[in-house]
Amino acid sequence: VLKDIMSEEEKCLEVAIGLAAQVLRFTNASEFHDALAWAGTEMSELAAKLVQILRNDPNPSVKVPRMRRFVVELVITMMQVETQSRELFKKLELEKELKCVLETTSELECFNVFSGS
Repeated sequence: VLKDIMSEEEKCLEVAIGLAAQVLRFTNASEFHDALAWAGTEMSELAAKLVQILRNDPNPSVKVPRMRRFVVELVITMMQVETQSRELFKKLELEKELKCVLETTSELECFNVFSGS
């Protein structure tokens, strides 16, 4: 899944990020580092990729309506599992991108609208 995050685009990327966010919730820091090593990537590369996705997608997309939500979920989970990622995200100015997401959240991303409830 981590390999796909680094290489895929659009729908496959959205799915990979969503899956990674769910799987990472059940791992510890050591298992997370093992998974990164197996995928041939560094935590800094993954963090940069996630911030770049938010930066490149300032408005929600109809093609990948859950992308930004999944990115935020994965970022939160990464910070819970591996505290070193907090500094990485700070250096990558994640806070600025999250403010942009907050300002541009649309009905498309609203769970109640999306799920039909």
